[in-house]
Amino acid sequence: MVLELDAVQAGRDRVEVQFGKGSKAWRHAFDVDVLPVVESSRLFGNVWPYLDWPLVADRQEAAVRDLKRHGADVLVVPYRALPVPGGGGDFSGLTELAAKFDKPRAVLLYLGVDQRGPESGNPWFDKGLLGQWLAGAYAALARAGVAREQVYLYPVDEPRGSSLETAQRFVPFLRANHPGARLYSTLSVRDALVLLPQLDVAQVLDRKGLAEAAARQIKPGQQLWLYMTDGPSKLNDPYAYYRLMGWRAFALGAEGVGFWNYADTQRGAYAGDGWDDIDSGRDFAVVYRGAGGSIVDGRRWEAFSSGLDDFQVLKAYQRFAGIEAARRLAVEVVEGKMPGQAENVRQRMLRELSVGAILAK
Repeated sequence: MVLELDAVQAGRDRVEVQFGKGSKAWRHAFDVDVLPVVESSRLFGNVWPYLDWPLVADRQEAAVRDLKRHGADVLVVPYRALPVPGGGGDFSGLTELAAKFDKPRAVLLYLGVDQRGPESGNPWFDKGLLGQWLAGAYAALARAGVAREQVYLYPVDEPRGSSLETAQRFVPFLRANHPGARLYSTLSVRDALVLLPQLDVAQVLDRKGLAEAAARQIKPGQQLWLYMTDGPSKLNDPYAYYRLMGWRAFALGAEGVGFWNYADTQRGAYAGDGWDDIDSGRDFAVVYRGAGGSIVDGRRWEAFSSGLDDFQVLKAYQRFAGIEAARRLAVEVVEGKMPGQAENVRQRMLRELSVGAILAK
């Protein structure tokens, strides 16, 4: 049995739980220490939550509630859902989508610049059209309560080869003509690190030392996020793959994490429901279709959310014991990869924080 408590404010409180009925009731009382959470201690959670995946398309409200409850607070808008510069500028769909997410913490507008052909004739390279497009996008998101500083342009996904060349031309073009625009990109190969100095947020594939290389190059004012793409997701260990993302982020100084993908079980005739292992050509999802339009959370999804919570505990412990002490614990857990170690270290930190809070009174 798992008992989930919703904290109202920081401090110590006494909770009494009763099970049973009448004289046969069993009661148990215990003290709960609630630690204050600093907004800056939260990781950005990006799982590319496209609501048009067949797995969740008919239960979007339930999916949004589920995403927010698990700490996935980044909205990614695919280029198929955005108008093209000079193509009429209907941003009503963007306003509607952002409103569904109820003020996401960050919005990534995936432009797909490399999907529109060479620079000559590509509307994204037209200064005037791009300016009009940006004004329309910012206004549409403002109507949904999203501030401009929360909006990031995502020109190319995982740039490499010809798409990296396109990104290398587009990013300076954007910076020269619209210096206030914020830039985001996924980086999955070492060659793509050439873009890093010009990005506000770099979400780097955490594989083969790439994340470490990016962490060494990140400058003040930039953010490093991490992500992983292994699949099928059911082959990924809930603890070592999903929960340790939060610990790995702390060890590297990252401010966001994520993975592909919340609900990708393919589209079209081969779209799966998450339950059947052979009904889909691919399965990256961490949730399942439930009865009555509900979402059933998998162990992998719960583990990822626990890792986000662990990061907040590490941040609180950092304020209490110092960055080096907290980082040593994070590295110890990441390198250990022993199931249960993260929970044991988390509880140890919480005990120290609780004692520290009591002694400080």
